Amino acid sequence: VAEDGQHNRLSIRTGSVSPPAYRSRKKDRIVAALLADSSLLVIGEPGSGKTFLANTVIEELRDRGFVVAVPRIGTVKQILSDTANDLGVDTETLEGKNMTVQQLREAIAEWLEENTAFLVLDDVHRFPASLRYWLEQLHLQEQPMLLLATYPPARDIFLKLPRMELEPLP
Repeated sequence: VAEDGQHNRLSIRTGSVSPPAYRSRKKDRIVAALLADSSLLVIGEPGSGKTFLANTVIEELRDRGFVVAVPRIGTVKQILSDTANDLGVDTETLEGKNMTVQQLREAIAEWLEENTAFLVLDDVHRFPASLRYWLEQLHLQEQPMLLLATYPPARDIFLKLPRMELEPLP
């Protein structure tokens, strides 16, 4: 109750939660690893906060002035096109035609060799295997990336990266 006898309304922001209030240590560890040119795989059950954590990492990296590619799940070509668009890589050939999947892979890999950027891939366990093998090649090229998965299979890129497991939320 305010001094004038009026009731003050309490409001709760529903749009976002302050990143420092939620798993800030994990976010800081992930950002530090990415800035040190390392990659990480974050695993956790559905609803454990992987996507929220990824969004806080993306926000932190972008606030620091870095380019971050965050493709959505789709076909290999859609994922590569999203990645190229996020990075500012041209998706058309000199003739004005859309690049093929192989051309997109090569253009993105070449751009990443010459520029600093980060890849953040949520639900990567749902990505096509051919794309995960390409991610392995980028990892060998020392491309820093954050992969997030619910139940990753014990193969390909999932065996190459250090893991961070998120405990279920209470």
